[in-house]
Amino acid sequence: MAFGLKRIGSFLFAAPLALLPRVENLVSIALGVSGVLLAAPKAWARVFLSQEEALKKAFPDANVIKRKTLFLDDRQVEKIEAAARARMTSRVITYYQAWEGGRITGTAYFDTQIVRTMPMTFMALVKPDGTLGLVEILSFYEPQDYLPRPAWLRVFAGKALDDKLRLRWEIPSVTGSSLTCQAMTDGVRRLLAVHRVAVKKESAG
Repeated sequence: MAFGLKRIGSFLFAAPLALLPRVENLVSIALGVSGVLLAAPKAWARVFLSQEEALKKAFPDANVIKRKTLFLDDRQVEKIEAAARARMTSRVITYYQAWEGGRITGTAYFDTQIVRTMPMTFMALVKPDGTLGLVEILSFYEPQDYLPRPAWLRVFAGKALDDKLRLRWEIPSVTGSSLTCQAMTDGVRRLLAVHRVAVKKESAG
C-alpha cells in the first residue's frame, strides 16, 4: 500500500494515499474545535466603555478635565493602607479632575482589580466632599455570570470612606458575583483613601 505525507497547519501526517483526504478533513475539524475551545475565555471579555467615554459620562458639563499624576511617599502609603485596610500595589497614582467655573467639581480614578483569575477595570468618581458619585465598570474579563447588575453599582453613590463601607455592611453581596463585589469594594476603598490622604489635600493646597 502506498503512503503519502500531508502537512496540515504545523503538523505532518503520514497515511495511505487513498485515505489522505479523509485524514485531512478529520484533522482540520479537530484543530478547528480545539481553536474554539482555546479561544473561549476571550469570548467572555467585554469592554463596556472606553476611558474617554467614561470621563464624558462622569463630567458631562466640565469646561476642563486635567490629567494628573501623583507619586506617593512612604508616609502617605502607610496612611492610605491603614485607612483602606488594604495594601497599595503602586505608588504612582493617575487621576482626572474636572473644572467648572474655576472650581473642581469631581475627581475620577481608574483601577484594575483581579476578580478570580482575570481583570476588571472600573472608574470611581469622588465628589469634592469626599463621597462617591458614579461608579462604572469599563471592562470585565471573567465570565459574565460574575458580573453584578448595574443597580448594584449605584449602591456606592453617596458613600464615604468609613468602617461601614464594606461588603455585607453598606455594600450588599450578590450571589454568584461575590468575588466581583469584594474586588470592587476593596478597590473603591483604596481609591477613597488615596483621595483623602493625598489628592484632596494637594488640591486644597
